[in-house]
Amino acid sequence: MRPLESVRVVTLATNVPGPLAAARLHALGAAVAKIEPPVGDLLARVAPRWYMLLHDGVEVLRLDLHLDAQRAILERHLA
Repeated sequence: MRPLESVRVVTLATNVPGPLAAARLHALGAAVAKIEPPVGDLLARVAPRWYMLLHDGVEVLRLDLHLDAQRAILERHLA
């Protein structure tokens, strides 16, 4: 049973708590998009295998939200 199949989640959370929660929501059926800063999530450098496990099936976008065009991408995901 995947009770969140009709739910879409957008997260900007990095490090451990956010990706852990997003992975759980994805496991429950939610479509998850994660927006990371241009340098990525520190977790990817510190624990790359764990990062990959937590982000399996999660759409990851690296955006510089200081740039209008890239902020517009985030706004489309939030719409």
